[in-house]
Amino acid sequence: MGKMLSKISISLIFSCCLIIFFSYWIGTNLHLKSPTPISFTIADLFGKHLETPFILMILASLGSVFLLFFVVQKLFDSTLANLSILIFGLNPWTSYESASNSVYVLFTFEILAVLGALLLPIKNVYLKSLIIGAISFIAIISSLWMWLIIPSLVYSGYRLGWISSKEFKFVSSLIGLALIIMFILGVKHESYFLRVINQNINLFQNAKVLNNINLFHDQFRIGGYRVGEIIENKYFYDTQHLFFHFAEYFSPVIYFTSQAKIDDFSFSPPIYLALIFPFFYGLDLFFTKFKIKYKKLLCINIILLLLPATLSNIQPDLGRLFLIFPIITFLISLGLRGFYKLYHQSRSAKFLLILLASLFLFQVIVTMSDIANREPIRIKNNA
Repeated sequence: MGKMLSKISISLIFSCCLIIFFSYWIGTNLHLKSPTPISFTIADLFGKHLETPFILMILASLGSVFLLFFVVQKLFDSTLANLSILIFGLNPWTSYESASNSVYVLFTFEILAVLGALLLPIKNVYLKSLIIGAISFIAIISSLWMWLIIPSLVYSGYRLGWISSKEFKFVSSLIGLALIIMFILGVKHESYFLRVINQNINLFQNAKVLNNINLFHDQFRIGGYRVGEIIENKYFYDTQHLFFHFAEYFSPVIYFTSQAKIDDFSFSPPIYLALIFPFFYGLDLFFTKFKIKYKKLLCINIILLLLPATLSNIQPDLGRLFLIFPIITFLISLGLRGFYKLYHQSRSAKFLLILLASLFLFQVIVTMSDIANREPIRIKNNA
C-alpha cells in the first residue's frame, strides 16, 4: 500500500511540476503573463468582461491532473491513472493552452470535476447529489457548450451505474434549474445573449467560408436556378461544409503533428508524434475489449466535446479541441500499457518501444529549444 501511494504521489507531483515549469517558462519567454479577457457566459449576459490572471489557468490544469487521476483510477486502475496524468503533463498542449490563458482549460477542469463528483464514494444520496448539482450549476453558467455537455455526462453516469435513479432525479432538477435561469437571463438580455451565441457558434463568420458560400450562390444564380433551388442548395452546401469540418477532427494529423499550430504560432505538436502508435493501439483495445455501453456513451460525449471546435471560425481550433484531450490521454495510456505487456513477449514490440522512447525524448528537446529560441520570434511575427 505504501509503495502504491508513493508511486501515485510521485506521478502527481512530477506531472504538476512539468505543467508549472513549462507553463511559466512559455508565459515568461513569450510574454503571455498579462491578464487575458475570457468569455464567461453568465458575465457576458450582463455585458461584463472578465479577465483571468496568468496563475488561474495553471491552477485549473493542476486541478485537472488530480481529477484525471481520480477518475481513471476509480474506473480502471492506478497504472492507467499514472500514465494518463504523465501524458497530460508531458505534452505541449496543456502547457501552451495554460500559458495562453485559454478558457477551455477551465472548462476541461469543470468537466473532469463533474465526472469526479459522479464517482465520489458518498453513501448519502442528498449530499452527493448536491455536490454534483453544485458543480454542474457552475459549469452551466460558465459556458453555453456546457448546456449540452453536462447533462450528457450526468446521464452517462446514471446509465453506467455511477449514481442511483434518486440521485439522477435530484441532480437533473438542479441542472434544469440552472438552464431555466440562464434561459430567463438570455431572454431578458437578448442582445447580449445573441452576442454570446455568435461568439460560440461562429463557423460561418469565417471570411473564407463566406466567400465560398457567396461564390456558390452566384454560380447557381448565373446557371438560371430559381430562388428556392438556390436556397436549397445553399443549405446543402452549408451542411456539407459543417460535416467535413466535423470529420476533419477525427484526423490524427491535427493532434500529433504541427500542421495545426497551437495558438496560431507554435510549431510544437499538441501531442508528440511518438505517442501516435500507443494511441491507435489503445483505441483498438478500447473498442475490442470494453463493453458496448461504454463505447456508445463515449462516442456520444466525444461528438458533444467536438461541437465547440466544429462550430468555430478557426479551422482547426486547438483551444476548443483541448476538451477532448483527457480522453486521448486515456487511450494513449491504454495503448502504452498494452505495449508494455508485449515488451517481454516480442522483439518487435521491444524495438518499437525503444524507438518511440527515443523519438519522444528528441521531440521534448526540440520543444524546449523552440521555447527558448524560436517561439518568441514566431509569436512576434504572428502579432
